Parts: sequence; structure tokens; C-alpha cells
Amino acid sequence: MSHHNHRTTSSHGNTKESSRKLHKDWRVWLGVILMLGAMAMYVLSLDDSVVPRLFGH
Repeated sequence: MSHHNHRTTSSHGNTKESSRKLHKDWRVWLGVILMLGAMAMYVLSLDDSVVPRLFGH
């Protein structure tokens, strides 16, 4: 029988510490900013692709 050491940090333990590390990581914030910028560009670029049809033409 093998005995496992349960004191090692697993991916399920210390979620509060791992989320704090995630919020301090500059790569996370860069990804958030890039995604928000991409969504803003998508919304602002819809002026030519969505044209309302007036008077049935």
C-alpha cells in the first residue's frame, strides 16, 4: 500500500490565494483589455453591415 502526502497544495486547495494571484497577474489584465477592445471594435463596426431597409427598396 502506498501512502500519499495530503499536505501538498492541489489545484482545489487555497482558491482564495490562487484568485488573488490571478488578479495580480498582468497577463490576465492584458487579456481582459484586449477582449474588451475587440468587443468594442465589433460593436462600433456594425454601421455598414446592418443597414435598415426604408420604404421597401
